[in-house]
Amino acid sequence: MTLNDGPGNSDQGHGNGHSGSGRSAGDVARLVPAIVLVIAVVAFALANTEKTEVNFLFTETEAPLILVLLATAVVGALIGALLRRQRKH
Repeated sequence: MTLNDGPGNSDQGHGNGHSGSGRSAGDVARLVPAIVLVIAVVAFALANTEKTEVNFLFTETEAPLILVLLATAVVGALIGALLRRQRKH
């Protein structure tokens, strides 16, 4: 039995009790910290709901801090995903 269910390594239908979910140990090792981080970011954002001043280039506005924090987290995640994708190619 292997932990890698990539192409050519599928254990489905062989009766060994492996579920064949397609997730390797490395995938799970990355997924757990990511889930913990998402929960921490959401909890932090929910604890900071007051309005704050936002200055962006030549404009200024007020927005709830929760939106600023969540938008920043999303932009950071997108940049990370783009960099990771570029590194794989």
